[in-house]
Amino acid sequence: LRNNEQVTTYTGTHIQTTASSSLLLNLSTFDFLCMSVSEDVKRASRETLQTYGCGSCGPRGFYGTIKPHLTLEEEFAAVWGVNESIMYSDGASTSSSTVAAFAKRGDLLVIDQGIYEGLLTGVTLSRSNVKTFKHNDMDDLREVLEKIRREDKRLSRNVLEQRRFIVTEAIYRNYGSILPLDKLVALKDEFCYRLIVDESLSFGVLGPNGLGITDLYNLPNSIEITTVSLENALGSVGGMTIGDDEVVDHQRLSGAGYVFSASAPPFVSSASVASLGVIKKDGKEMIKKLKKNATTVVNIIKKIKQLSLTSSPDSPVIFCCLSSSASHESQNLTLQSIASECKSNGVLLVATGDHVTDHLLIHSPPPMLRLTVNVLHTESMLKKAGVVILKACEKFC
Repeated sequence: LRNNEQVTTYTGTHIQTTASSSLLLNLSTFDFLCMSVSEDVKRASRETLQTYGCGSCGPRGFYGTIKPHLTLEEEFAAVWGVNESIMYSDGASTSSSTVAAFAKRGDLLVIDQGIYEGLLTGVTLSRSNVKTFKHNDMDDLREVLEKIRREDKRLSRNVLEQRRFIVTEAIYRNYGSILPLDKLVALKDEFCYRLIVDESLSFGVLGPNGLGITDLYNLPNSIEITTVSLENALGSVGGMTIGDDEVVDHQRLSGAGYVFSASAPPFVSSASVASLGVIKKDGKEMIKKLKKNATTVVNIIKKIKQLSLTSSPDSPVIFCCLSSSASHESQNLTLQSIASECKSNGVLLVATGDHVTDHLLIHSPPPMLRLTVNVLHTESMLKKAGVVILKACEKFC
């Protein structure tokens, strides 16, 4: 959206803004399950708002903990099969605070070059030693870990004196690729590392039950520390960190976003609880519909010769780049023109470019188009969008 452009109408499938005279097909938001327009979620929010009011009036550790916060933590822990979870007041501070709570100066973080800015902020705040591996490349990760092992041996370094983590995303926000968790778990066990995995885009989306990357690979309890934003599939505000009792308890005094930030309004916690209830009841059918819609868009993109698919086929976050080998600046301008043309013809999608690379410290992805699908999209809607995208590509490529 342009500067100062505001959303005036949102139905899940469509958006209207102050700059548009009609509804735009929504291929731009992460509201995969359309919980933000769910009547169950709205009802739970209204009831809590009437009971507790709007604000929570303080940080969780002082006087900002209210019953809906505790209920949500209990519900999330039950879903994950652990005793506890911990809630932060927003998604960004969840990942940044969690990483910085466990990794300190002198520790070692091995991170994917493609992690998004929230995790990168946590890496920076930790002041740890950092090694990177190529995006989603487990062979390169093995090489990095073997090199560290050789250095340990050469320097007679006691690895028990250093905390070591591998930091990744389950679905990468800036690439749409899906983490090969089975290979990663094998590596972390072989080289004795702990995992920090952000499931902000995968929870409610991946796996037969919609419970994320561990559900997809059937590897429960294989990740030591998991962070989840409530602002995507759950259609709410806030974030959760899940792990064993020690992981959770440690953050109640060491998680900066938990200790120093005002807690989330109680009604957004109730909204998240209601969203979890919808997933438990209808999650399997919703996941099937979401996967079907993602497949439809992937097949549409594959037929447009000017574009090349770069994201994982099963991801509801779909990225594609130009097939041509033009310069970075030229590709950026072309994709911006395509996105603008699509918007003029009723389809809202995102051209990733400078607004992404400005926030990345390690590795900048190429300019791409980003399209997202949700469960309320119909096949006819997506096919019409495909026609609009094709015509825009033919006009500018």
